[in-house]
Amino acid sequence: MGYQLSETELDRLGTAFHEVGHAVAAVVLGGRVHRVIVGEQAHTEHDPLPGLDAGITYAGPWAEARWELGRPPGPADMRRALARNSSDDRTLCAAGGPHQGVHIVPLLERCWPSVKALAKGLYFTGTASHAEVCSALGLSPGDDGGPSSVALALIRSGLRAAV
Repeated sequence: MGYQLSETELDRLGTAFHEVGHAVAAVVLGGRVHRVIVGEQAHTEHDPLPGLDAGITYAGPWAEARWELGRPPGPADMRRALARNSSDDRTLCAAGGPHQGVHIVPLLERCWPSVKALAKGLYFTGTASHAEVCSALGLSPGDDGGPSSVALALIRSGLRAAV
């Protein structure tokens, strides 16, 4: 039998998926990530994207639930995920309810391989940068995302999956 993660390790990995969900959503929607941290005070710092922040907020609990379940979470799964993540739940309620963020789900599914790769790295290093998120999404070295990124436009349109 292989190595089994302890409860502490599983919690850290779930947190890594959660924070990477926020980070990937922020970058795919055209924003910039300042830093992603897993540890005592796990969080993701990114530029605000008015009108899109609910999707970025929803992405964290969604990615964590997607990893835990091994499949896309349904509405009942998301209610449980948001109950565990009260800060995200409060933010979504203030935005009009969790349904305000569900538009991000198809993007996250297209980016799921990138989310998994980035979460693995974040689990071990404890931090991730904007450049690392862009690299995980398969953006070329000169493309650091943003609203003018052709690669991100293709991912958003569904014409290209993230790697």
